[in-house]
Amino acid sequence: MYHPPMRYPKLRHGLPLFALIAAAGLLAGCGSSGTSGWSTGDNEKDIINEQLSTGERAAAVERLWQSQADTDHAAARESLKRIAWKASNIQAVRLQALRLLLDDERDTNNADSRNMFRLMIAIEPDLEVVNFLATAAADRGWTEFGPPIVRSFARQRPNRPDRDRPEFGALQRLFPSQPVERSVYAVFATPVTATGQERERQERARLDAWALLARLDPDGSARMGFIAEPVPSDDALVVNVRTIAAELRCVPITAPQLRWLTELRNESPQRGPDAATRRQWWAQTRSAVSGLSPEQVAGLQLRALEPIRWASLFKPEYLSLDRRGIESTLAQRFAGRSTTQRVGATFSGNAGNSERLQDNLRLLAWSDLLTILVIDDVLRQPGLLESFVKQAEDDRKDTSTEFGGLLMSPADVTLGETYQARLFAPRATERHGDERFVASDELFAAGPLALAHFHFHAQRVDNREFAGPGPGDLEFAQAHGRACLVITPIGRSTLNIDYFQAGGAKVDLGDFAPATSAK
Repeated sequence: MYHPPMRYPKLRHGLPLFALIAAAGLLAGCGSSGTSGWSTGDNEKDIINEQLSTGERAAAVERLWQSQADTDHAAARESLKRIAWKASNIQAVRLQALRLLLDDERDTNNADSRNMFRLMIAIEPDLEVVNFLATAAADRGWTEFGPPIVRSFARQRPNRPDRDRPEFGALQRLFPSQPVERSVYAVFATPVTATGQERERQERARLDAWALLARLDPDGSARMGFIAEPVPSDDALVVNVRTIAAELRCVPITAPQLRWLTELRNESPQRGPDAATRRQWWAQTRSAVSGLSPEQVAGLQLRALEPIRWASLFKPEYLSLDRRGIESTLAQRFAGRSTTQRVGATFSGNAGNSERLQDNLRLLAWSDLLTILVIDDVLRQPGLLESFVKQAEDDRKDTSTEFGGLLMSPADVTLGETYQARLFAPRATERHGDERFVASDELFAAGPLALAHFHFHAQRVDNREFAGPGPGDLEFAQAHGRACLVITPIGRSTLNIDYFQAGGAKVDLGDFAPATSAK
């Protein structure tokens, strides 16, 4: 299996948090000092005293502030900042510290709080704390919070819809004249100008913006519109995205695909194909894509560019097929072909489970169907299945990792018709057992022009119950956007081969043996 390298209530910060809790009857045993018998009498100790109620601990934060603010204002602020930053403190305590910092009238124009909040929101794990920070920024029109809010928004939050996230609402309020997707794209499109740590933050914000757009704009259609806007830019990332949109008629969807595009345009590569080969590949692909019809371009992703280029040179008749024609060609090939279904999957017609082509058609663009057709051709190339059988056997004997690699042109045949199955062994630190393959940096550096990624499910001689992609495999395809194969031995020299891609599509290509070819 590949492994890729709640609803929270809003806080009313106008009233001290402990007062809200007290009003709800949650403060227990308060005496004249406002604390129970468990109080130590030391505010800093009471803040982390687990024997006190949440309200009492939040009240200790305010007492600490009141006891220090007049005598040493700067030290009092630093105390609150330490409390707010420390993620191990309970939520109520941290929020109380943030409210006091924000309400501090001696912090002119909230300058100190504003800077702290900007740094904090980008990496804050607690969504209710994020809500407080984002609301504070939106209430005050702090537009410089756009990039750090985007960084926070890029973090996955299970069971919380994107449009219900506090970051979404804050971006709407900060930039009301444009859709949130446009505001996120603006973070990506803004060149880095800072130095040092701030430069690193800006660079990270740009990549996180693109990663977030993968969720907000999953098919890339909104980005195609933004990219076409006549806004001059000599920034390398923006230029690369505009170039691929104009010349190859698609855009990278996720941050890993953005890095893939950067490799395709790399004029000084340290590894992988040289610059001349990359330019040749781009020119051939541009020529092939330029002749595609609107139907053929619909849904086009980076993973299909190499199959299109290859077909234009070696199977040009494929590019004359419309969708119905390519579906028919594949149906004829697969008719009667032996397949092996992964245990737990069904033939119910649900594409979430089924590995049959017809059950996955709605998830496959014309270019994806072409990719499957080209890969099916390549599997017939002399020696390829023999390589897979040997590699699978070597994988079975090595229990430290799964094996995987690339279908790529041999080093001595530049952009030729044939492909080889090249393994990329994980580093010692990336070997996590017999059921996991980690795609290394060396693999990605070597394979910007590869036809497909592949890995094995080869723990035993017969692994038919694991034939097909697992959840981790589908996550890898979703993040990296590659055409992927999982190769599963189902006997000594018989392999089941499945294709899978982003969006959940998975197609059983059939059972193969070196001595025979698929029908």
